[in-house]
Amino acid sequence: MRKVGAGKTKVVKIKGTIKSTTKKEKDIRKRLCCTIQSNNYNIDKIESNDVCVICGLGIKRPLPNLKGQLDYHSCYAPLCLQCLQRCLEQQFKMGIKELFCPICFHAFSDTDRAIVHPQINNQISEELTLSNLENVVNCRFCPNRYIFEPVSKEQVNSEYHGRKLTDIQILCAALNAVTCNECRISSCRNCGAVPYHLGETCEEHKWWIEGSVCRICGRAANPQDNDEVALLNCGHPDCIEIANQMCDHIHACGHACCGVKNEKFHPHCPECTDGESLCPHCDKELWGSLCISLQCKHTIHLSCAKEIIMRSRSGPELKLPLCPVIGCGEFIKHEILEREVNSDYVEWLHLEQQIDRIAHQRIIAEGIEFHPEVASKSSPFSRAGEKAALNWAKKKLRFMICTQHTVPVIYTSGRIDDPPLNSFSCPNCIHYPYPNCPKHGFNYMQFKCDCCCSVGVRRGKSHSGDGYVWLCEICFDMPGRSDLARNAACKGNCRFAPHPRSRNEFYGRCQKCGIIKSTLRSRGLATNAFANKPLGVLQASQADKDKNKAVKK
Repeated sequence: MRKVGAGKTKVVKIKGTIKSTTKKEKDIRKRLCCTIQSNNYNIDKIESNDVCVICGLGIKRPLPNLKGQLDYHSCYAPLCLQCLQRCLEQQFKMGIKELFCPICFHAFSDTDRAIVHPQINNQISEELTLSNLENVVNCRFCPNRYIFEPVSKEQVNSEYHGRKLTDIQILCAALNAVTCNECRISSCRNCGAVPYHLGETCEEHKWWIEGSVCRICGRAANPQDNDEVALLNCGHPDCIEIANQMCDHIHACGHACCGVKNEKFHPHCPECTDGESLCPHCDKELWGSLCISLQCKHTIHLSCAKEIIMRSRSGPELKLPLCPVIGCGEFIKHEILEREVNSDYVEWLHLEQQIDRIAHQRIIAEGIEFHPEVASKSSPFSRAGEKAALNWAKKKLRFMICTQHTVPVIYTSGRIDDPPLNSFSCPNCIHYPYPNCPKHGFNYMQFKCDCCCSVGVRRGKSHSGDGYVWLCEICFDMPGRSDLARNAACKGNCRFAPHPRSRNEFYGRCQKCGIIKSTLRSRGLATNAFANKPLGVLQASQADKDKNKAVKK
């Protein structure tokens, strides 16, 4: 019995049970009805024949007027057209092509399917038509279906990442490389690889997936060529040439060593070492290239190490062959370099001690040990410990060489970051504007800043722009400060006092003499050797000034 009152509540009697069908319980009722059908309950117990078996519980929906149009079958359960269409749509989504009645499982014919759901019938007919055609591809990422037409070998790009493809690889790409015209995703028609394995056949791609890769280029390698997977190579001539020179040692991690064959010390594994997988010189991966472990324990490409040592020198500026790692100032040293670039390597070894001595002298003269990049614990130079100041000096100072003397003179002239100098002059040349200490020479000389009373450590252009002068760090970074400091008078308590006003003449001071004098004074042992010149200040003589003026003219 079904009673419909004036309110929103409808009562339906099913299996002798009275249940309400309010709007809140509508979804529950539908699920209950589906459960009844799935459990194969006898549908004859439903007393009303004008109610849909699936959704009818009190809902007024006209039954489909299909009497005499469908094939006869033993199911007498009433179904509304919407529920029947939804059932057929669900079957089609599940991949079922022969649609059937949801009650008695009677298979509908093509004519019945066209009457009940014309859209689904058209889609099924289209799929059946495409399935009978050749080269039909179903996209795995979208519902699109398209016909694939293989291209000729001439239409395939014969190079991939700078390497020519073999005939088999080109043929595989021509027959199996497909791209969906809707989602634009490329894949392999044969093995299903996404994206398509360009540069490899399907078999080679399978090797690559299984981990059989070349130790040089990382491409697929035949696992039958070598028992050790870490030592495989792809067979390309370039890879074979490098592999013959590379070490055959295998690290504990299972990766092959990237060092040179028959070396004493193996470089670390670049794949398992954090922060050291790239070459510090070219910023490219160490893996797959010949590498060497320097005496400073840093790893670098062998070709990069040769390039650093053999780079040409333009002018008197020396380009020291230092380790390119930030904070490391050690010379590049390795036994292989001694054999392959003997002349340049030996020349730098002879100059190393002299450069270290000059760097130590400038550390004392300029107070480099107190520089923030050296004294700070967070600085990369602090990792070197006692050599922090020495490494900083060799990395940052501009080392020059003068060949106008019997013995070439090596000296420093500001920093590497300073503007390039148009003219070069060493402290021993006649036209050099600064005086030298008669006891210690020019190595410990401190020069007054052109704008203030601080020590000049940088080389910058003068105020007139016709030459280069010494500037302190502040005046070099803040050129506007020079306008304020040029007219400021010295208070007489600076290390260069007494001295003339700024920008009048060049003034120098030997730091070594100043240290000796202050030490003797603290011990009460001051001698007359330093009594004539206050704080070791050395002023340019009149003869030097006349020579400088003549040179400028």
